Order: sequence, then structure tokens, then C-alpha cells
Amino acid sequence: MAYGFFIFALHWFVHSELLLFITIGFPAIAAAFYGVSTKQEFSRVAKQARVTKKNLEDISCAYTLKNREALLSKVNSENNWLNIRNLTLGTSKIMSNENGQWQTLIAEQELELPG
Repeated sequence: MAYGFFIFALHWFVHSELLLFITIGFPAIAAAFYGVSTKQEFSRVAKQARVTKKNLEDISCAYTLKNREALLSKVNSENNWLNIRNLTLGTSKIMSNENGQWQTLIAEQELELPG
């Protein structure tokens, strides 16, 4: 804040292209550094999303297999229902973990006023 006021006050007395460059360039450079520093967070979130996708795909394949087995056996056995129940609970756990990670990520982000 003091930096901006100083440059603004100096510009009233000294008209220089260098001051214009400093006024425009330094905030842009600072924004670029901030963007680079947050890039790692995006990478971590993307990696976690890939892991969650793979886990859900694995459960989907297992569910399809168990469902096919249940249809082929044509027996309404309790074991088939328990397998499907366990797969559903596994899906719920994966999605709940993903939601919890997003809540943790958002909780760590502090609101900042621009400028």
C-alpha cells in the first residue's frame, strides 16, 4: 500500500517512463510469483482427483462383476447382497474422503482483499 502511494506521489513531480513501468510491472510480477507459488496446490488436487477416479472405476468394475455373478447364479442369496452392500459402502467412503479433502483445502484458504 505504501509502495503504491509513494509511486503515485512521486509521479506528480517526476514524469518518467520508468515510473510508469514500475507502477505497471511490479504488481504484474508479484501476481506471476503468486501464481507460480499456488501451482503446486493445483497439481496436488489434480493428482488426488485422478486417484479418486481410479478408485471409483475399480469399484464400478467390481460392482459390475458381482452384479453379473448374481444374475448368472439366479439365486437371491444373502452373500450377493452383502457383496453389493460392501461395494456401496466402499463407494461412500471414497466420495466422503474426497469431500473431506475439499473441505480441508477450502478451510486453509484465507479470504484476502485485493490490492
